[in-house]
Amino acid sequence: MSPGRPRKTRIPGSGDKLRRALEILGLSWGKRHAAARHVLRDGRWAECGLPKSVNTIAEDIRLGLPLGRLAGYAAFLNIPIGLLQDEAVPAHSAPFAQAVFAAREEAAALNLPFVKSFDKSFCRHLYACNPQTYINALFGLLRGVYALRAVFPPSREIHNGCALVHAAEDHCLRAEAFMPFRHTDIRFEATIFRWGGNLHLSYYSRDLYTFGRLLTEDPLRHFAVANRRPFHLALAGVADSLIESRTFDIVRCLAKRLDDGPETDLTDRYAAACREARLRPTVFPADPDHARLLDQVLAARPSGGVR
Repeated sequence: MSPGRPRKTRIPGSGDKLRRALEILGLSWGKRHAAARHVLRDGRWAECGLPKSVNTIAEDIRLGLPLGRLAGYAAFLNIPIGLLQDEAVPAHSAPFAQAVFAAREEAAALNLPFVKSFDKSFCRHLYACNPQTYINALFGLLRGVYALRAVFPPSREIHNGCALVHAAEDHCLRAEAFMPFRHTDIRFEATIFRWGGNLHLSYYSRDLYTFGRLLTEDPLRHFAVANRRPFHLALAGVADSLIESRTFDIVRCLAKRLDDGPETDLTDRYAAACREARLRPTVFPADPDHARLLDQVLAARPSGGVR
């Protein structure tokens, strides 16, 4: 009687880690090969010598990764092999999620096309809306560090973060933002420009997982908005979901500029705001101040104020 193939030595818990990592990356591995984010459509999957059969992938997830493919999976995820082997780091732990997010961020290209594919008439109008004299004046008003409170309806959780408007460039402002979300730190890059009577804030996460657009009214066109004390902006828009890769989020956000405080340097002030956001990343409906803070976010309107 033929002994058959020898049983593979598999790493306990590593299959769950592969599943979790693919979920974080927004990749699928089921039988719908044509799905845009399927692992078999990623050229690096084959380069790393990983299985061409979805049945084999499912088996590795269910039973654990075999030693012979461990290096390939680690290379594809851009994480150390030891992270897949270490039973002290569970699949749903914060350290594992942070490692996958950090690897994804490092591997991603930071050059996201903005208007290159648009018609020339669009570009001419965009530049006409944002002459350098206007951009400089806008930067003089918006420059600084902001505390962010974001809500993704219908969820009623409030997510805290911060942002830094730090540079005026040709026809736009540049900003960055930070949000601790579900046990990991997400950092964003943003471009701010005027179109018509509104400011458009196009942003993406540095790992290129999320791309979104927020709008608010142009404060230079509204004396009352420009002179709010404390200065704040009410923003609304849409973005790729931070939780589920196959849908999108509606976003309501209140950005309130912080007082100078003890840190006079903007970079130091922003770092302090990031630390503050980490202390309380989420305000839950059961928290005693939730109703008041949620009302501030949802009641903030472009031409109004914060109640």
